[in-house]
Amino acid sequence: GAAAAPAAAAAKAPAAAPASAPETKKLTKAPDPIKLPRILRKSAAPAPASPTPGTDLIVVKEPKKAESKDKRKAASKPRPMPRRAIGWRPILFKLLVGVGVASGAVAMQERFPQFESRGSGETSAGIRTASLQEAPVIRPVAELTGHVGPVKALGYSSDGASIATAGADARLKIWNAATGTLTRTIELDNGAATALALFGSHALTGHAGGDIVLWDWQRAEKIATFKRNEAEIWSLTFTGRADRFAASSHDWKVTLWDTATPSGPVQVLDAHTNAAQAVAYGTSEDGPRLASGGADKTIKLWNLDTLDRIRTYTGHKDFVTALTFAPDGKTLASASLDGSIRLWSTRSNRSQRRLYGHRGRVGGLSFSPDGKNLASIAADGQLRIWDVARGRTLRTIAGHAGALNAVSYSPDGTRIASAGDDGVVRVWANPVLPPAIN
Repeated sequence: GAAAAPAAAAAKAPAAAPASAPETKKLTKAPDPIKLPRILRKSAAPAPASPTPGTDLIVVKEPKKAESKDKRKAASKPRPMPRRAIGWRPILFKLLVGVGVASGAVAMQERFPQFESRGSGETSAGIRTASLQEAPVIRPVAELTGHVGPVKALGYSSDGASIATAGADARLKIWNAATGTLTRTIELDNGAATALALFGSHALTGHAGGDIVLWDWQRAEKIATFKRNEAEIWSLTFTGRADRFAASSHDWKVTLWDTATPSGPVQVLDAHTNAAQAVAYGTSEDGPRLASGGADKTIKLWNLDTLDRIRTYTGHKDFVTALTFAPDGKTLASASLDGSIRLWSTRSNRSQRRLYGHRGRVGGLSFSPDGKNLASIAADGQLRIWDVARGRTLRTIAGHAGALNAVSYSPDGTRIASAGDDGVVRVWANPVLPPAIN
């Protein structure tokens, strides 16, 4: 019986582990001190600490797999360096945006109106016509000195042979336009002139006390004095005749006068709801027109034949300070205390152009005889010449020291006269015309 048991175990062993003959032989030789039932051997087979020598089942590799998994897990953890790189990206982005904005600002500076220094040439509003290095220096052809203090108003005579100027020194001076020499000085008994108008040999001066004086400037003779009240006279214009004129005053009214009846105006227009600061006369195919502008920021257009108000222009953001009609009467130019200039159609309420470039009060406007250009002066000390059709500056002249108060084209358009707080009247060759004409 003892011999039969080992034989039976040997017979059952090949069935439990089918292998090649040599392996079976090794297994039969291996000592098996513990004889367990078959079912117990299967459940315990995976857990032995040391496998049987000669077998191919090696479970030591499993810890290596676990170790590689641990390494992969450790490698997959975020490292501090990538976190620092991500943190710098927003900063770099902001820096790039800042550089882009600064570059754009520098580029946009070229598109804004340029304000030149004295005698440095010309620039345009919105479009640069020439670099300051390439632009020619514009110099006056004449400088008229003789007033003490600021020059407040000026104008060319109808024939262009003379220039009349009125200063804060209460003097009216007449100059030879060709030579620049002083021909006569008229003492203004009513004080410094606040307004000036010329027609032929006649001149009108307005004063702060409400007086309007008519002069024969060729003979230095006072013809008549007109006065309605004490309101300051802001602006004067002849209305197409030497014996008719209009005045705007600080009492909000526009008055129409006939020199034959100096005792009072022939008509008083309730023009504005604040000081009437500017008045201008023009003719068109539709008849004679009068324009008035006031501190109420409006402009009124009047029919002088019927004395009816035709229309009211609105759009200025500050007091209206100057007005002038184009030679054909189809366009009216207005200026404001804020430095803006507007061009209006006299046949509609439409604003044709808005001209920006001046800084401060625009005190005077003058159309060229052909109506293509507009000259303007302002408190910024600049004389600008505008292209009316395109609405841009053709030339900027900065030859005065201090604010400018008056400007006028000569009747032939070849000269422009300007005057201001420095007390000097400067005459310029029109820089827009070809050199051959100059």
